[in-house]
Amino acid sequence: REKLNSPESDAMSIAEIIARDPAISAKLLKVANSGFYALPRTICDIGEAITFMGPDTVTSLVLAAHVYDRMPVPGINLDSMWQHSLMVAALARHIAREEGGDRLTVTTAGIAGLLHDIGQLILLSNLPELYQTMLRQAGGDEKVLLGLEREQFGVGHPELGSCVLGLWSLPDAVVDAVALH
Repeated sequence: REKLNSPESDAMSIAEIIARDPAISAKLLKVANSGFYALPRTICDIGEAITFMGPDTVTSLVLAAHVYDRMPVPGINLDSMWQHSLMVAALARHIAREEGGDRLTVTTAGIAGLLHDIGQLILLSNLPELYQTMLRQAGGDEKVLLGLEREQFGVGHPELGSCVLGLWSLPDAVVDAVALH
């Protein structure tokens, strides 16, 4: 994060750090080559992926990958959650683009989409049995899940996620979008 936020850093110096972690490198290249960007060619170089995606997107991907990879929660398909987040990110970018958003708005929408359920991951990692029960009770109904969360914890996963993203110093637009999703 320090390197990504430093005005003196460039894509190559950031790539050197990311390349030390094969899992994050693979995720970064996977996203760069996914339908999320729909590039006409394959990107194989981490530095090129960083240049193409931009520092805000890379920061979000690294944070999200770190959270997902550090959470072995029995009974929960984290790959499915990761795919859902990528799909929401792609849809958010598409909507922002269709509504005439500039490059920054489109990128911000994608980041917010990618991180929109980070609060669920926090709850899963800290209270896995209780939260898995709540997920089963909700049966995929977001309104029911939010009601259960607020009843049990006094807060829903959107607010919890936005609080953490604020602590991570992500842009206010991302923090607000996650809070309100």
